[in-house]
Amino acid sequence: MAAPSTRRLVIDTDGGVDDAVAIILALRTHESHIAALTTVGGNVSALQAYANCGTILAACGVEKGAVPVYLGCDEPLVAPCFAPGWPGHGEDGLGGAGGSADEAAVARAAASVVVGGGPATAHAAAHLVALAAEASSPPLEVVALGPLTNIALAIKLDPEWPRRVRSLTVMGGSVDGRGNTTCGAEFNFASDPEAAAVVFRAFDRAAAPQEEEAEGASRPKLVVMPWECCLDNACSWEFFDRLTAPRARGGEGEEDELATTTGQQQQQQQQQQQQQQQQQQSLLRAFLKRICASYEACERGTATVEGAFVPCDAYAMAVHLDPGLVLEEEPLHAQVECGAGLCRGMTVFDWYRRHGGAGGAANVRLVRKIAKEGFERALLDVFGAR
Repeated sequence: MAAPSTRRLVIDTDGGVDDAVAIILALRTHESHIAALTTVGGNVSALQAYANCGTILAACGVEKGAVPVYLGCDEPLVAPCFAPGWPGHGEDGLGGAGGSADEAAVARAAASVVVGGGPATAHAAAHLVALAAEASSPPLEVVALGPLTNIALAIKLDPEWPRRVRSLTVMGGSVDGRGNTTCGAEFNFASDPEAAAVVFRAFDRAAAPQEEEAEGASRPKLVVMPWECCLDNACSWEFFDRLTAPRARGGEGEEDELATTTGQQQQQQQQQQQQQQQQQQSLLRAFLKRICASYEACERGTATVEGAFVPCDAYAMAVHLDPGLVLEEEPLHAQVECGAGLCRGMTVFDWYRRHGGAGGAANVRLVRKIAKEGFERALLDVFGAR
C-alpha cells in the first residue's frame, strides 16, 4: 500500500491544453493528493472546462468520483472580459479531444462528471473555502492555472483564506510588461484584472507559517510563474515529438533483469505493473498528441520563440510539485493595474521596495529562473517517453 500523501492539492483550471499537461503532471505525482479540480472561465467557458476535466481524468485512468470537480465562475468579477482566446486550444480547449463546443453538448458532458457520487451543487469558491478550513487535513495547497476569479471570490467569502492555505502557485502576469494578450498584460490577468488585484492584496500579510517557524522570518505564500519565465524555457518541437512518440525509448531487457533478481511470483507482479504503467503512458502520449493538434497547427514552423512548445501551466505545476526546479526567485511586492487604459491587467512590481503594502514587504515570490532540463525530464518521466 502506498504511503499516505502529506500534500493536499486543489487545481483551479480554465480547461486548456497546457492545463491538461499540468493536471496530468499532478495526477502522476504520487506525493500529492488531488483534493479537487475547480473550473473557471478563461481559455474556454467554465462549463466546457468542467467537461474537459472529465476528459483529462478519464485519459489518466481516474475513476469517476475519485477526484471531485467543481464548477466555478464563468465571468470576471467586475468588467466583461476583453481578452481574445487563443486558437491553439481549439474550440473545446483540448484541440477537439474534449468534444463539441456546442453548449448543449458541453452541458451533457459536464453532467457526466460524477462528483462524490452525484452532481456538484455548491460553487467552486465555496468548496475552496471549505477545503481550506478542514483542520484535520494537511494545509491546502492551490495551483491556479487560469484567471483568478474563483480564488478572489473565495477570499471575499473568507478573508482569512490566504492564512489558511499552505501556498498558492499562480501561472500569470508578466515581469517586463511583455504581454501576450495586450501590449502589457498576460492572458490570465488580462481576463480578470480585478480578481488578480484582490488576490495580490489579500496575500500582503499572509506569510508561510512553516517558514516563519523554521527561519524566524516570513516568506510569501503566493508564488508567481510569469509569462516571460515560460518563454525563457520554451521546449522545441523536436522535444514534443519525443514526448509524444508512439513507443517509449528503452524498456527492452528490463524483464530479463527482473528475472535474474526476483522470484517468479514477484517477477510476474512487477512485470504486470510495468506493463500497465507502460500502457497508460502510451495512452497519455497519444492523448497529448491529439489535444495539441490545434497548437501545432498554429505555432509549429513559426520563427518566433512563441512558436515553440510552451505549456505555460505545466511550468507552474512543475515548480509547485518540485520546488527544487526553481533556480532563482525574488520576493517582491506586486500589484495589478485595474484601470481602463493601455496597462489594464499589467503586473506592477515594487523593484526597489519603496512603495508596496506593509512598508514594501513582499507579497509574492516571483520565479525568475528554473532548471529547464529538470522540467523536461519530469515530463519525459510522466509520459514514459524515454
